[in-house]
Amino acid sequence: MWSISRLCTCLYFASTAWTWQHIFTEPESTSCHSACFTTDVSAFKTVKSPIWLSTSPLDSFERSKMSAVNDTAWEHWYFEGVSEAGDMFVTSFARDPSYKLFGQGVLRLELRFSWANGTSFGLVEAVKISRVEDCCGEVFGTWSSPEKTFAFRISADLKTAVVELNSPTVQGKVELESFGPSRYPDGETWPSRTASTQLSPHLHFTESIVAAEAKVDVTVAGSRLKFSGFGGHNHFWAAFDWFTIVLGWRLVRGVAGPYAFSIWHPVSKINFGVEYQSAMLLKDGKPIFTAYGPLNKTSTAATNHLIIGKKYGGAVHSEFLDPNSAWTLDFIAPETGERWWFDLEHKKLGMDVGLGAASSAAYFVEHVRGGEIDGEQYSGYAVAEQAFFPEVMGLDFMYRVWSYFLLETKATVLGSLWSVSQAVFSEGISMVTWKAFGR
Repeated sequence: MWSISRLCTCLYFASTAWTWQHIFTEPESTSCHSACFTTDVSAFKTVKSPIWLSTSPLDSFERSKMSAVNDTAWEHWYFEGVSEAGDMFVTSFARDPSYKLFGQGVLRLELRFSWANGTSFGLVEAVKISRVEDCCGEVFGTWSSPEKTFAFRISADLKTAVVELNSPTVQGKVELESFGPSRYPDGETWPSRTASTQLSPHLHFTESIVAAEAKVDVTVAGSRLKFSGFGGHNHFWAAFDWFTIVLGWRLVRGVAGPYAFSIWHPVSKINFGVEYQSAMLLKDGKPIFTAYGPLNKTSTAATNHLIIGKKYGGAVHSEFLDPNSAWTLDFIAPETGERWWFDLEHKKLGMDVGLGAASSAAYFVEHVRGGEIDGEQYSGYAVAEQAFFPEVMGLDFMYRVWSYFLLETKATVLGSLWSVSQAVFSEGISMVTWKAFGR
């Protein structure tokens, strides 16, 4: 006889089967001789049913991690590059319902550009349709509307990434060539049967490109941004929105001499106030240090851990909440006695947004100095991000998020209010359809 748990499992998969938004398409390349696994999601195509969400370490790093988009689950493909002079490029391809009620749907491209002279430009591009194709391991993503197309391509060996941008506001290309391994949050490298994709409760990510040579050549609102430098790419996803699962985070990706590092420290809202860490330090392209898990005295006594410190009083800092002007990275390996230390001085402020009394976000371009303790010291550069969210989502916070969304999308207030009213109407129709047909 079937057990209750087996019956529940079968019923769950029967319900999620209705939510799959994949098809099989013919590959454009003659080198791929099988059909491409393809997911199509439109801006207002969401489901009300349970969905499948990837947690297996052997699932593709780049293929869509969700069977569909519902009211809470989301995923982003994130690319960044930074130059020693202080240029910066960051973009994120999103299937994300977090701002759906602002009237733009669930598809957007978030873009951030910064020039060495201190000029910066931010933009959110909403689009109508998205497609992610896995063709023999090579993954292609396309976010588009009639007047604009944004695309990325990740090679099957996870060593190269290309981003192409084509809209009235921004045109150009970004190329990343990896010189390190692909990793999981727990420090395991691809492929692994035992690795975990979970960074903190309900937050998952994989990092195909930890460290890369970056080439950026884009034109933004008529101004050219061209540089060669350092960059990387990751893919992250969750079952619940940002404001439900985290209180904030710190992200760093940098290089100094033979060293390169990638760090993500979120503060959990599920496990309230606990800071989690995922860090990898490379030397000559090979991992020499990893750290993972909740950061507390018990967990760090005998295991690898990274401590991020802060300094104040410098010229470059956020105007909101935490005005630190520099960070310190202390990589500690108790078992071997090894230790690496890096100073990160904020050199350029690429973004600074206040979202209320307890919320803000900022990007920095960093000057890096450091290496192994008592060893040779090197200079380099990095891109860093800090974000803080309030414990409770009040009206003031929602108004400020909406105002920021208006600024980044270059929308008018009246146009945005019209889009919001349409979104509310569409959501009502979607609810009626779900009640009638179950999806």
